[in-house]
Amino acid sequence: MFYASFIYGDCDKPKKRLFWDHLHTLNASRESPWFITGDFNNLTSNAENVGGPDPPKSSFSDQRTFFSEGDLYDLQHLGNCHSWCGKRGDHLVRYRLDRAVSNGD
Repeated sequence: MFYASFIYGDCDKPKKRLFWDHLHTLNASRESPWFITGDFNNLTSNAENVGGPDPPKSSFSDQRTFFSEGDLYDLQHLGNCHSWCGKRGDHLVRYRLDRAVSNGD
């Protein structure tokens, strides 16, 4: 048996805090491996950003901490990893916001 979660991380900062808190609660209560996929609306590093200025490194900490505490790892994928494209000021930017992660419990 394993847990599977299909998620959407809101862009709104207060809602995003609730999102991370909820995922931490789920992580603490599970007893089997966990597969999570969806739109986290978050980057783990500036390598997931193409175009425009780099986001502050502090913006990666919630997702990195969650992945570390849950022993979660990105699953291999093929193709273009940048799932979102849009304009930020005068820049065309592409971000990797969608991902699938799992742990090996």
